[in-house]
Amino acid sequence: MTMKRLLPAGLLSCAAALSLTVTTPAQSPAVPAANGSLNYAAATKHLELGGIFYGFMDVDGDLARFARIGDKFLDIARKQNGGADIPKNLSASKIIEALGLTTVKAVGASSRTLEAGLYHNRAIVYAPGGQVGLFKLFGGKASPYASPLIAPAGSDLAGETDLNLSALLEISENVLKSIGDERLMQQYQGSLGFPVPVVNLTVKDLISKLDTKVIFFGELIKGESIPIPNSQTKIPAFKAVLSFDNIDFLFPAILEMTAQAGDKVKVEKGEGFELIKASQPPVPEMPFLQPAVYHDVKSGRILITTNLDYLRSALTSTKALSGDPAFVKAMANLPKEGNSLSYVTPKVASALMEVVTAVMKEGSSASAGGPSPQEMKTIWDAMQELSPMSTTPVAAVRANVADGMLFASNAPNNIKTTIVAGATMVPAMLAAGGFASYNKIMPGVKARQAEKEEAAKEIEATEETEPAEKPAAPKPAPSPAPVPAGASAKTIRNNLQQIVYSAQTYFLDNPKAKDVTYEKLISTELLFKLDAVSGESYKGLIIKRAGGSVSVKTKSGDPISLSYQPVTD
Repeated sequence: MTMKRLLPAGLLSCAAALSLTVTTPAQSPAVPAANGSLNYAAATKHLELGGIFYGFMDVDGDLARFARIGDKFLDIARKQNGGADIPKNLSASKIIEALGLTTVKAVGASSRTLEAGLYHNRAIVYAPGGQVGLFKLFGGKASPYASPLIAPAGSDLAGETDLNLSALLEISENVLKSIGDERLMQQYQGSLGFPVPVVNLTVKDLISKLDTKVIFFGELIKGESIPIPNSQTKIPAFKAVLSFDNIDFLFPAILEMTAQAGDKVKVEKGEGFELIKASQPPVPEMPFLQPAVYHDVKSGRILITTNLDYLRSALTSTKALSGDPAFVKAMANLPKEGNSLSYVTPKVASALMEVVTAVMKEGSSASAGGPSPQEMKTIWDAMQELSPMSTTPVAAVRANVADGMLFASNAPNNIKTTIVAGATMVPAMLAAGGFASYNKIMPGVKARQAEKEEAAKEIEATEETEPAEKPAAPKPAPSPAPVPAGASAKTIRNNLQQIVYSAQTYFLDNPKAKDVTYEKLISTELLFKLDAVSGESYKGLIIKRAGGSVSVKTKSGDPISLSYQPVTD
């Protein structure tokens, strides 16, 4: 998702320019303290030195300096336009201050290796002075996580995040003040007084009550899927719950709107709960779809579920996710308190991988006019290399600390590869956009070219032409350039890696299987048939659940091997 994905894109972009520190803890700092960063010690106490990646960048005053440059451009624009279109008091410096961005003094990140191909990642946005501006949107003081106590043991995914939308009132007002347009401020304040239908609150009162904690958890439904319209691909079916804290004042309004649905919806009330559910299954072919809205009066939570039976079992379960050994292992070395959490098992990653594979196969079909199967395979190999699939559960958290915002994860990606992936995605997206434009434009170009050729033939048929000269003998096609040994070996290793990834998916889907052959992976459509690169053959390769290595030989007899980790559920 995806720190897979919880690191902000801006932080990752900054990380690409980080000054890398290669000293060991026993060595003295590279520069005297008087010439270094005043924020280094305070920020980097949240990081780990000595891993495979360590970076720090002091940004104290940088945003303010850039904003001052922006103010100078505004002054120039005012003089050129007579100042009529630009508010007199509009200031970039005041805007970034209103957003709380000037409190950011430094950013840093670190990664170290863990077992089973995982990495422990940390990143800090060092902003002393407490939560201000935009940072207020993401909760207050860190607290113990709630989702592991609600989600049942065995959940395939779970998570939560604090969301303080009431901060929008303060942020919006501060930004408007910095713009300096009194009429705009009056319009904004006037809009806050508008009544909101059904809830009997003004806009301002409603927003001020929207501080919540969003919690989600779910479980894959084995053997069930949901078809995508106009596509052969299906997405995996989940039994899932989405929960909101502290906003149950909205439930009476939900009940009122429900009444408009008539007998299509039922409302039940019992001791400590209120329930809204469909009178009949909404999709008879999918009995696992049992949507419902549940109000837990005691906790004040509103819970929305795709499967009412699953929600009921979760609410009455005596075994919570917090005690699940897989969850406990995934959360090792992560902060015990925070403002956001996400937890995902390999089953979810495997299911998503199957969807992506199906989409790629469908997109590579001749009728779709997309890339060829070999081109799609190349793209898939690159995706897998940049973002490998974990064979163990992974977790990531975000925590508001006294001096900023801390991100931490145990994930299959480290920050170094995330930076590389980010740098690679930009040209890849440009190339994909160009390819899409090519596919969109070329039919028209080819049609016009065909019209021209047809017109030329008609002209040629009405004119007398000289006998055509005997065409020259065609030149022999040039022989293909030999593939460099290094490039060939890398491609073969990528093929072996693809076989291993597909096998890991097979093992997750077949818990009792101890090994799987290359041919079996192809027959189960978990793998495309691989073409030989340098005379090697993949036939008969066996991948074992317990881990090991696979090897092939090129036509010159050179062995190329790849080791892989064991697969655990």
